[in-house]
Amino acid sequence: MRKSSIHLREAATLLFPSTPKGTSSTNIPSCCWNSHLRALMNAVDSSSSTSARPLTGKQIPYRRAHAPLHRWTTKPPRAVKVRSLSTAAALENPSYSPQPLERIRTPRPMTEPPPSLHGPLAIFNLSNSVTLADLETAIQLQQAEKAWALFSTLTSRNDDNVNYIPLALCSSLYTLLIYAKNLASFAKAPHPFELRQSQSDQLVDYVETAFGLSKDQFLASVEVLPLEPQALLQHAIRIKNHQQAWSCYLHMVQENCAADIPRYLYLRLMNLLRGDDTLSASELSDRLTFVAQQHAHIKDTNGRSLRTNAILLISKLCYALRRNDQQIIRDVIDTALKVNYCTLDAYDEIFWQLLRCRQTTTAYNMLERLHQDGKAQNGQVYTNFINAYRRQNKYMDAVGIFQKMLEMGVNPDIKTFNALLQLSAEQGDVVKTVRIFESMIEHSILPDIASYAEMIKANAKRGFFRICAQYYDMMQQQNIQPNIYIYNIIIQAYADRRDVHSVIEWFKRMLDNDVRPNEYVISCVLNAFAKRHCYSHRDTLEVVARIVQQAMGAGIKADAVLYSMLLKIQAASIGPTAAFSLHKEMIERCIQPNSYTYTSLIDLYGRHNMPETAQQIFDLMKTSTRFAPNTVTYCALIEAWVKSRHRDKASMLIQEFIRRSKSDKSGRLWIDAALLEYIRSFA
Repeated sequence: MRKSSIHLREAATLLFPSTPKGTSSTNIPSCCWNSHLRALMNAVDSSSSTSARPLTGKQIPYRRAHAPLHRWTTKPPRAVKVRSLSTAAALENPSYSPQPLERIRTPRPMTEPPPSLHGPLAIFNLSNSVTLADLETAIQLQQAEKAWALFSTLTSRNDDNVNYIPLALCSSLYTLLIYAKNLASFAKAPHPFELRQSQSDQLVDYVETAFGLSKDQFLASVEVLPLEPQALLQHAIRIKNHQQAWSCYLHMVQENCAADIPRYLYLRLMNLLRGDDTLSASELSDRLTFVAQQHAHIKDTNGRSLRTNAILLISKLCYALRRNDQQIIRDVIDTALKVNYCTLDAYDEIFWQLLRCRQTTTAYNMLERLHQDGKAQNGQVYTNFINAYRRQNKYMDAVGIFQKMLEMGVNPDIKTFNALLQLSAEQGDVVKTVRIFESMIEHSILPDIASYAEMIKANAKRGFFRICAQYYDMMQQQNIQPNIYIYNIIIQAYADRRDVHSVIEWFKRMLDNDVRPNEYVISCVLNAFAKRHCYSHRDTLEVVARIVQQAMGAGIKADAVLYSMLLKIQAASIGPTAAFSLHKEMIERCIQPNSYTYTSLIDLYGRHNMPETAQQIFDLMKTSTRFAPNTVTYCALIEAWVKSRHRDKASMLIQEFIRRSKSDKSGRLWIDAALLEYIRSFA
């Protein structure tokens, strides 16, 4: 865990009162259901119920007999290669285990089964559809946290035929947990290390009880996976251990796997070498040349290949960008425009590095110099410019780049059109998105799933849901199956309009189409319930808590986005103590809070007339490089001071924002309608 996150975590214990031992942030008292919620869904069983009523097979909308095939977009990660990985393989090889595979007694469940929901909300009982195939797939993909969640869910069921976990899968899961623990140990992250150690100990106890195997007998059948060289290299670079990083790299070269190192990683290695003061000029030059030669003429994921001299020049640019040395940046660009070893791919990489570091003006000046020489660039360069200007809310500059592209005779491809669609969709300009969409078809470019996603997003922002449904049907007619991103757009749009009925309807449609929800979809669902029913309604809190528990039981990742939403919903009703408990639970689960998590805390303390505590959190965020305040954070703290009638401090905060925003290059500080209103009122 990075130092900045540790800093905020430790400071939180000083800011918030401690939580009494034994309390839980999700332990919400039962109550009589609100009549609105009862009429809508007959949501939750009564508080006197002591056991969850399982769903039948017909009630489970996306139960299936096997796990889905994973669609790889890049090189797949190395699977857990142990003898006991496949249940079928283990059963075919009886000599694998020194003991019979049959369970001799029922062990105690790892956790209580998630409480069920009924009626229309039964579709959120996601944990009921978990199968052994899901657990095996999670192990193969090295998803340790998900695999443990699925294992806990399977063992919590009362049916012996359902919660039986074969010894082969137990062995594979233990291998994965030890591998994850070793990664945490190597990264010197104490909390993940302790978490994995606790989970592996519980798994050993389960095997000992279920199969009668001692710990030594069980561990004899487990194979320990070594840490991958690339992971070791990446960690050595992260902690700036020059000697260890170079040793890891040489080892990968000797093992003939240096070609598998992605471009961003070996450029980071070269940056590390340039910052090593112990190397002489000749030693540094030799090492940089050696690295560049190893990766010359090797295509990256975008199909770009670089020559040796181009790699050396780009590494020099990356080092200058990191140090924000404008003189060296200009020198590198001047050199790139003069030499003949910089191909279009090299220019593409240079533009990408400049735009990635928000050096849009410098990149545009370089593009203009190339255009003056009559040198058109790859279409991807113009697409990257459009996306960079979009992220900075410079929409007219993005349109100007597209016009330059056409003037230079470069034909736009599907990526360029999708970038333009995204540009218009974020502005909610339906007319422009339709024109761009029709222009694609006129140029014989068939829209892909990203194209339809932006069309749906543009119409959803304006509330044109019938048109969204038309594009949804259109893409299916073109044999393009909607993915989780499509459903997330639609569900989020309905959630923003407090239309719980439509959220439930589209969630069910997503499950019927065999698309599993992720943490973002679950957050949208929670947002729908929170907006439809006041935060203070305890029935809403109960429904939200049960949906979250079902999602976690199904292996859906509980990230900072989901916890921030929970914090906002629960803390508004229960108060700062519940907020602190939830924040503490995040840390214990090794989930790093983000800026919006701490912004929610600032907003919470402002609502409870505790602006001094909100200011303390804000000051801590300013000392962190990872959790720096953004515009939303400033607005929350300004509102806290205004509410407590300290207009002088609110005015000082506005002046600070204006001063910082002028030199901000991170994109965190923008002027929205809320902040503009504050500026005008304090002018």
